[in-house]
Amino acid sequence: CFPHCINLAVKAGLDYLTDLILDAGYQWELERDIIAKVRKLVAACRASGPRREKLADTIREGNKEGWWIDIANRTETLRVLALLRDVDTRWSSIYYMVDCLLLLYPAVDKFITSSDSAEMKSLLLDRLQIPILREIQLFLFAFHSVQELGSAEKTPTLSIVLPLFEKLLLNLRKLPDRVPNLVCDIKGSLRRLQEYNDLIRHNPVYRLAMCK
Repeated sequence: CFPHCINLAVKAGLDYLTDLILDAGYQWELERDIIAKVRKLVAACRASGPRREKLADTIREGNKEGWWIDIANRTETLRVLALLRDVDTRWSSIYYMVDCLLLLYPAVDKFITSSDSAEMKSLLLDRLQIPILREIQLFLFAFHSVQELGSAEKTPTLSIVLPLFEKLLLNLRKLPDRVPNLVCDIKGSLRRLQEYNDLIRHNPVYRLAMCK
């Protein structure tokens, strides 16, 4: 099925996170497995009820006091949300985990910095890791945006899914211009998707579905 193909393609891409890329510092950070670090950070913040509530209180206090500043140097209000864990069988949960952490990271940083836990402080992201994570978010969003279009259909048929498949391939081919450091990941996903695409195109059902 379409979601299963996307799941395998995302995993194929993420397997290349430690492959040779353009920047040595970027490479070193990826070799430390930034996604694994995100998982540990999220797990630590969610480890108990008091921690989850303290993070929520930090968000509320920051909203009230005007602590949160966006990239345009304007005060912003963060939504009071819980951090999300990923699930191995659902690639989209990785996207949601990363997306939610980046959204709430100013509050996460404030919450952990003010804590007494040296272990939690060791999990904070540094200045290089945050932009790296934003690029990974862009990579994952290429899949997420297409899957969301398919999910909007109550009963998606082949005549809907197959054009979405083509749209995903097109999105990924354009992506290296935006995230050149992740070109190996993108190519890994494209290879896996192209394998499925070749199988589909040789199936008579493909021509029938595309004629509808």
